[in-house]
Amino acid sequence: NRLGFVGLGIISSDLSELPLDDVFVRLTLTVEKIVREPIPQEEWEQTERSRNPFRRGEKKEDDRPRERTITVQENITLGDALTQHALIVGEPGAGKSTLLRWLAVTFAGRRQREADRLGPQADIDRLPLLVELGRLPEAYLQADSRETPNWKTFLPAHLTKQPPFDGIPAALLEQALAQGRCLLLCDGLDEIADLAARRRIADSLADYARSSANRLVLSSRPAGVSGSETSLGVPRFQRLTIQRFAPEDVRRFFGFIYAQDSELTPDEASEEADRLYAVVESQPKTLELATTPLLATLLLLLWNRDGYLPERRVELYERCCQMLIESWEAQHDVAYTGVLAEIGWERHLRLLAPLAYAIHNTGQRTDAPASELIPVLAQAMQVEGLASPASATLEAEKFLRTLSLRSGLLQFLGVGENGEGRYGFPHLTFQEYLSARHIAAQPDPDYIDLVM
Repeated sequence: NRLGFVGLGIISSDLSELPLDDVFVRLTLTVEKIVREPIPQEEWEQTERSRNPFRRGEKKEDDRPRERTITVQENITLGDALTQHALIVGEPGAGKSTLLRWLAVTFAGRRQREADRLGPQADIDRLPLLVELGRLPEAYLQADSRETPNWKTFLPAHLTKQPPFDGIPAALLEQALAQGRCLLLCDGLDEIADLAARRRIADSLADYARSSANRLVLSSRPAGVSGSETSLGVPRFQRLTIQRFAPEDVRRFFGFIYAQDSELTPDEASEEADRLYAVVESQPKTLELATTPLLATLLLLLWNRDGYLPERRVELYERCCQMLIESWEAQHDVAYTGVLAEIGWERHLRLLAPLAYAIHNTGQRTDAPASELIPVLAQAMQVEGLASPASATLEAEKFLRTLSLRSGLLQFLGVGENGEGRYGFPHLTFQEYLSARHIAAQPDPDYIDLVM
């Protein structure tokens, strides 16, 4: 029940890790509805004329269609949304993962029927199980694999090897799943990089949903659902969309964050939040940036550090990366050694950019093993004049080892199935930004080849 700001410059020590309940903003959800509406005669006549401007005479009134079918988005409460299987779609940083974690905390505390949670329509007895789809065993994620999990037997064995279920007998989860008492929170369908593997996993989850009494909630970016619209569509799944922050959502989010700072009185916290919001609101382009919880958080932290805010998204990402690098150095005892000890943030980014591109280019683009990243980093260090060919590999290994203790922009994600350390970026937004920086830095012929 904690929301950490890993590697971020923070307002005070109180805000390095916040209670999820205190800062979770109720997101606006909409559901796709197919409705019928009448077609105005004037519109029909205009359409007919545009289709056949040389037609003589009038088309018979009896031939005119009276209605058409359209798809609309209607607001829906979270409580109503979870009365059936749900697919939650949102852009990067929209709060999909945080929403699923909030649901896990809510159901684990048996608070789902409270009025400020889901309400009385929520299922009273569900054990939440959070599954990160991008972290499934590689056998299920490879392009040339035909394997899909048998969710009934796979989940107990898989989840009891991870917090918070490590040490809990798999039989306990087997029983809960067999009784249909679980809430399966499947996060990050889009983080399965291979399209064929993503479709296999989506189809297998849809099949499981059809035959199981457990409730399934999936999350994904819109692109991650491409090709799986039928299996994850109605009537099996209700497709929900997380809407962007409205201005009032931004104001409320700032207020929640500042309210956690014990160094401020309630009035002072409110004043600080209002002051930041006034600046954001006065710059329309900046207000447009604060459309997701992630970007709103970055704006708040940058404002606290620098006292002003960028309007351009590219500058926002650059300054966020700068903040991640420089703030982390000041707050942690673990420091870079050797040639990396004195480099500035810009040079640091030039080293990270090819790593981001290398990870983004892998089959499973959420992380990569050290053995694949060390040669890329060693080459980048030589280009920057930070190492000779003889020392570059050793310096690259030191850099990655230090990252495992610092967890800055590029994070150590643990040991893979083969016992090798794996590394990745905490959010795909940063990975994509740095990948784009790497491409843009190439000479024209190479730039064209990479883009194409």
